[in-house]
Amino acid sequence: MKQTKPAPIKSEIDFKTLEKVDIRVGTIEKVIDIEKSDRLVKLVVNLKPRKIMGELSEAMIFDIGYADKITPVLAVPEKPVFDGARAG
Repeated sequence: MKQTKPAPIKSEIDFKTLEKVDIRVGTIEKVIDIEKSDRLVKLVVNLKPRKIMGELSEAMIFDIGYADKITPVLAVPEKPVFDGARAG
């Protein structure tokens, strides 16, 4: 893989703001592609509901690479943990 220069680090946030972020582990059992979209798939978790391309969105997959314009990969725990285990 071609090495690229790392993106600049984003601005600092305080710990109380970080505690608001709820990142959890889950098993993907089914993925449904959204017609006319090259990056949306249908999954449901707990984000504030919002309509995207006519579908109700309540989740986001935590991937690595998309923001840096490389093929994304999923962030995966190094050993098995239960669904719903929290990051952080």
